[in-house]
Amino acid sequence: MADFVESENVSASAAGLIWVEKGDSKGDLQNGFEKFRNERMSMLRHKKFANPVRDEDRSNPERLQRLRNKFIENAKKYIGVPYHRRYHEPDSPTFKAPLFLDCCALVRQAIFDMKDELGFSLARWNQAYQVDTLPIKLEEHEMKPGDLIFYEGIYYNKKARPQKHNMVHVEIYLGGESGQASLGARWQKGAVQIFDSYKFVSKSYYDIKFHYRSIDTWLHGVCESVCPMHPWRDDRKVWTPGPKSIFNLDDEPAEEEEDVGNEGAEEDDMPSTNESKQTRRFYVSKGNNWQLVAKLLTARGWEQIDFADSLDLSFDLRWVELRSSIPYRAFKEGKQLVNHIPNSQSLTSKSGLWATVNGFSEVIESTGMRPKHVPEISASVFLPRTFCLLTPADILDLLRFAEDHVESMWIIKPASSNQGRGIKLVSGYPMLCKQVFGNTDSASESSAESTSQTNTTRQGDVRNSPLLGGVVQQYISTPLLINGRKFDIRVYMLIARTKPYLVYFHSGYCRVAFDPYDSSNVENRMIHLTNAAVQRNHPKYKTDKTDFYWSMESLQEYLTAHDLAPPDFVVNQLKNRMKEIELFCFMSAKDTFDKKVGYFDLLGIDFFLDNNLNLFLLEVNTNPSIVADVPLLKSIFTNLLNRTFDVVLQSHGLEDNPSADHSVDSTSGGLELLYDEEKDWSFL
Repeated sequence: MADFVESENVSASAAGLIWVEKGDSKGDLQNGFEKFRNERMSMLRHKKFANPVRDEDRSNPERLQRLRNKFIENAKKYIGVPYHRRYHEPDSPTFKAPLFLDCCALVRQAIFDMKDELGFSLARWNQAYQVDTLPIKLEEHEMKPGDLIFYEGIYYNKKARPQKHNMVHVEIYLGGESGQASLGARWQKGAVQIFDSYKFVSKSYYDIKFHYRSIDTWLHGVCESVCPMHPWRDDRKVWTPGPKSIFNLDDEPAEEEEDVGNEGAEEDDMPSTNESKQTRRFYVSKGNNWQLVAKLLTARGWEQIDFADSLDLSFDLRWVELRSSIPYRAFKEGKQLVNHIPNSQSLTSKSGLWATVNGFSEVIESTGMRPKHVPEISASVFLPRTFCLLTPADILDLLRFAEDHVESMWIIKPASSNQGRGIKLVSGYPMLCKQVFGNTDSASESSAESTSQTNTTRQGDVRNSPLLGGVVQQYISTPLLINGRKFDIRVYMLIARTKPYLVYFHSGYCRVAFDPYDSSNVENRMIHLTNAAVQRNHPKYKTDKTDFYWSMESLQEYLTAHDLAPPDFVVNQLKNRMKEIELFCFMSAKDTFDKKVGYFDLLGIDFFLDNNLNLFLLEVNTNPSIVADVPLLKSIFTNLLNRTFDVVLQSHGLEDNPSADHSVDSTSGGLELLYDEEKDWSFL
């Protein structure tokens, strides 16, 4: 990704990009679009961090407390991560762990996870460096959770190299009931854990003195050494995993070393895969009907790795819910399979989907040139009007648009939520303003303002909007209804291979709301949100869940019986339209994905129809639910996963039974081929 340069959100044509056929002196479409895509995605992802936080904002007590809480929660995420490989036997499960954190590495990693908000990451030095960057000294009774406790001590081993300032250890203060609880990596053969007291007797050092430091300096976005004795080299312009990072797998010295050795383990130093063994091994994490995954792979003769060995790197296939559960740094390309592309958020995040697909469509429309295999459609036809509210300027764009659509309904989605959490619906411009400004008084004043009001005044009003970071969409208030109820359609995209790409479509099922549709009732989310996570909370779900899930065949029967669509609408028109939109989305994002032999991804894609049978794309989901509540879902998910394994294993040369009828062609038991990069083919 190119470095971000602050700029206004401009269209492709306004940016001065010129596109012509290859061979013309002005350039070519692919190179031009690559440049535009990089600039657009970089802008949308990092725009909110481009301008320095104002001094008064940095000192805002609520902001500081939020950041402090996040620092603690970040550190707690790594509870259980072992201290260092060197202290474990080679045949032990812990030796094979992909993650290791000593005391200062835990602090460094928790801060690194906040680098976008803080504006920095810690340099790759140990606790002596960290204490030099925290000048605010505290007494024990002044400590707040999140502050750091540094330990000064003398090593018993006279041959051990003394640390700068004799700083030998660091832990994160929690307080707790004892008033002395801490979080840290204390024992060489232990792991990150919470301790009842930060005071302990060490077998490695003595004459311990405690130094209490506030992290407020870091929370204000400042990380500079204040020690005149130690001119620490600043190597933070490009962060790369050091020997103490959770992403490092090398047997480098532990926390006593202040410097950085090799950045990572060579492949030959990593635990070998199971390629020489006859039985292939898989790991599946608990959750999301993991039993079905285990059942299907075990039936193929695969061996399941025990849950207790979740850090075992000798897997042939790893199936997990979260991308963060995949050790991408230790991944062996061409020898292992993992079920998530590491940066699929260009499609699966709410803002990423709009930026990627709409940006791609803007380029095509502004140039009149369409790359091969891109369907003849435009994003404006199938994507509801969306506003990604990364900056106050984005909120101003929303308000200007809403002033011209005063009767529109709006659906407000938080930045990082799923399963319907935090989603709100509002109707009309005044109600939208209330959400933008967060209080009734400001809202009423703003809604009365004329469109001639200056951007400067508005910028001041929206700067602290609670909607910042979220997504707002114009709500399609005239959906096609089944028995008077709203419904949506869940289908799937299988990216079976990324190098070269092999992409499939799989038809799915419908989800029909329990409550009758009423566009005037925006308070009842059960009316409008048809995803299962919301509807499972309905009183009728336990007894009438079979009424919630409809097959595609049942949908066709209903549409035909009520003269809403021709008899072949679902199997021909609707399915082909969904395939076109899926392919358009994939083609817009394929150059953003990391591509390695062994990456694959199964994505859930949600559509809905309006009362004129126009099809709209709602969202693209990573880790779609495969929980089988009813027989219909059990049948669909069993077929979907079985065929997924067929295609993924064969396309990577790992099919155990080459005589089986798992051929990779245009259809594969419910999977329909969308795109085959190797053959330069698409279904179009």
